[in-house]
Amino acid sequence: MKNIDNGKNTTSSIVRPTTQMILICISLSIIAYTAYIKINQYNIYDPEKPIIQVTPEIYAKLGATPELVTVGLRINQFKKFNMITSKFEFNGIIWFEFNQYAVDLESLGKFVFEEGVIDYKSSPDVHIKEDRIMVRYNISATVSSPFNYVHFPFDNHRLNIIVANYFVSPSTVIFQTTDPNFIVDQNPKEHGWQLFNKTVSAGFEKSELDPHDPTKTAFYPLAIFSLDYTQYGIRYLLSIMLPLLLLFYLSLFSFSRPSEEELDLSLGGVTGILGYRFVIESFSPNPGYFILADYLFFLFLGASAAIFIFNVFDKYVPALGRKRRFIALLLIHTIVAGSCVYLFLS
Repeated sequence: MKNIDNGKNTTSSIVRPTTQMILICISLSIIAYTAYIKINQYNIYDPEKPIIQVTPEIYAKLGATPELVTVGLRINQFKKFNMITSKFEFNGIIWFEFNQYAVDLESLGKFVFEEGVIDYKSSPDVHIKEDRIMVRYNISATVSSPFNYVHFPFDNHRLNIIVANYFVSPSTVIFQTTDPNFIVDQNPKEHGWQLFNKTVSAGFEKSELDPHDPTKTAFYPLAIFSLDYTQYGIRYLLSIMLPLLLLFYLSLFSFSRPSEEELDLSLGGVTGILGYRFVIESFSPNPGYFILADYLFFLFLGASAAIFIFNVFDKYVPALGRKRRFIALLLIHTIVAGSCVYLFLS
């Protein structure tokens, strides 16, 4: 005999658990496959540093023949490596090579790291070979780099280490460098990131001192050593997605429970997701704009809230019946899986 509760939610109106499991497997497979595609994309959305490349036209405008100074950087070790706070501390060697007597060694030694500080710099180690001079400095520096966190936790980043000198002008000194002049001994997998590319570029930068007076413009040479990193492992992704998916799927099982239990189960999903927001905040970047992790949180919170509202409606009005509950269940799965596909691949 069927268990009737005042004409409302009966056993004939609940969705079978086997149906629930089939729909969960389908939506979970779609979400997991889309996440796999996203993980294997190495797109970088970080802002690029504007740099003026040296061309024959630039030489003509300078009105002089500047000395080409080759710049090289070797990173021995990252003592601190934090992509979330954008703080990187490393030690290594920076070196310059140029024609003898062509450049003032004291002025050249006043190089700086943009967006960073030099914690230690040794005395210059000068080597002379024929008419060329190589000067090396052992250094320890702390740098940061502007990152775009919109796609967190799927983000890849480019760490730019920018060497500049404000005490020489492009009319006297131009930096140059090539890929072999940039060596990185450490690949910081222990920090959850893997190096997949490195590039170098050199030129000079223009700094306007007065936008209304073009004569008040400063130029200085710089070299950019770039490291492209992708996340090694899926720690952040699992930490965000697994609890949200678990709470969401548990809420969906309220469609398979009698009316006196469905509200408690769906309300527990809403409160659980709200509470997990504080956990997500603890390991996510805080850039001041919405990131992918925020959209995922609001997606699952909205879906769980919709389940709760549906159950409230189902409890206090005549029972909707199994067919309508199944349609609502299928619609929620479709919206959540489709939204994840859109968010991951956009």
